[in-house]
Amino acid sequence: MIIGKIVGVKIKLNKWFVFLMLVYAMIDLLPQALIVFGVAFLHEMAHVFVAINEGYHVIEIEVMPFGGVAKIDNMLGCDVHSEFNIAIAGPLNNLALMGVGWLMQYCHVWNPDLTFFFIKVNLFMALFNFIPALPLDGGRIYRSLLARKIGFKKASEKAFGMSRFISVILMIGGSIGFYLGYVNALVIVIAIFLFGASNQEKQMTLYVIMKNYTKKKEDLLKKGIISGEQLVVLETTPVGEVINYALPQKYHTFVIMNHHWEIAGMITESQVVDILMEKGISITMKQILYQNKVKFLD
Repeated sequence: MIIGKIVGVKIKLNKWFVFLMLVYAMIDLLPQALIVFGVAFLHEMAHVFVAINEGYHVIEIEVMPFGGVAKIDNMLGCDVHSEFNIAIAGPLNNLALMGVGWLMQYCHVWNPDLTFFFIKVNLFMALFNFIPALPLDGGRIYRSLLARKIGFKKASEKAFGMSRFISVILMIGGSIGFYLGYVNALVIVIAIFLFGASNQEKQMTLYVIMKNYTKKKEDLLKKGIISGEQLVVLETTPVGEVINYALPQKYHTFVIMNHHWEIAGMITESQVVDILMEKGISITMKQILYQNKVKFLD
């Protein structure tokens, strides 16, 4: 159910949100539930405002029982700098709201118990989203910082590994804590969610690489010039290894060296990607040279 728009973004109410608000009202927990929802919703709005500023189109925000989910068009495979800015906006917003909460508590402008609850919820939201595990904001921040140096694919693999490690630690720690009565089952649920969601992100890696490549072509056609980088590769290197070092913000050319340490030829990123899609990741750079009938250098 769409209830309105904010800065041109549709606000949609999930049916479970309406149902749970009625339930919370009946058990006298409506104020706390609304605070949790409001904090999470403002967290999403921070992402929305930065995404719009970065030039992305935000389709809608769906209001869920414990927050909101922003649907951003073409967010998958966005520029690493944009990914960083959009991701960090959420937890920074929560830290700012914490400051507002402390000010309200100092000035005694709201119910002390609810103000303290507001501060705690923002602290939890900020710390939780700074965890470097995909698909949390912290995971996207971690990946975007790595991708600037080692390429999107390699950065994604490291981020996936970190996500699985954190999920397993949370699962083990949560299970022990639940057995001993220190934590509730929510920690285990979060661990399962992170593990499953990170695997879904991993399946999209090749698609994101293709999106980055398509964006480079569009930028080159639009601007006539983009930043480039040259990489030196042995002819026996599989294309799957080469793609690991491709930076999403630069267009690459590859200098192919043979076993005599001589230049065997040069190919472009476009040629590598075309053969990658046709032949797979195990084909070598030497084979790509022959496939593209690139002129060898004497």
